[in-house]
Amino acid sequence: MKDFLRALAEKLAVLFDEDCRLYYGRVLQGAKRPCFFVQPPRVCRQTLPGGRVKREYGVTLRFYDGQADERNNGYEQQQVGERLLLGLQMLQGEKRSYRGRELSYEPGAEFLQVQGEYEFYTTPELECDEEQMPAGELMEIFGFSATAR
Repeated sequence: MKDFLRALAEKLAVLFDEDCRLYYGRVLQGAKRPCFFVQPPRVCRQTLPGGRVKREYGVTLRFYDGQADERNNGYEQQQVGERLLLGLQMLQGEKRSYRGRELSYEPGAEFLQVQGEYEFYTTPELECDEEQMPAGELMEIFGFSATAR
């Protein structure tokens, strides 16, 4: 998971300037806008014949624009959504590439929501090493952990 989240964070940093902060987990008051909130991914795991493992990560991002008064800026949301659809097609981690599918976005009154699915194959041995991630690493990647209050 940490390789995937790091790849996602790096891609967002490339697509948007450094003033656009990344957060992981709940939406907190006082978040600096513009920003992205990455919700914890939905994870599916399937054991395949021969011992291989298929994993899928369902990702939901929320983009909050620079408008603190929550006015709907549909044009800006559409521009950001289109940039994300193209930019998130392929993520490059340290251990593997992640190909996005079923990428979509939906403008809203308060935020733009972007969703996608990422699928990859691994082995049970490699899977054990990859899925461990202490809260400190989440803070390092996104600015605070999912348990922050």
